[in-house]
Amino acid sequence: RSLALEAHREATGTAERLQGAVADGIMDAAFAGELTEALDFLSGLRLRALLAARKAEYPADGLIRPAELNRLERDLLKDAFQAVKAFKRLVAHHFHLNLVT
Repeated sequence: RSLALEAHREATGTAERLQGAVADGIMDAAFAGELTEALDFLSGLRLRALLAARKAEYPADGLIRPAELNRLERDLLKDAFQAVKAFKRLVAHHFHLNLVT
């Protein structure tokens, strides 16, 4: 969102904002695609957790419980978190956040 605001982009969707960052030369298309896939995967896991809570008739917290995931899903979760971590580094570098104390 911060990158889109800086570029005066009106896009409200994350995928659109990421494509704007690609167009602005802030990241490459492959990384934007990886981030979009990570978002889709995390959103899907959260939705599945919410639906399971509703079905079991207990309060929905939306938390993803890694112990309830299969091995492939846990690996994909780790990959998604690595992509998010790399994006956080990109944003910190772009906005010189390492200089803020």
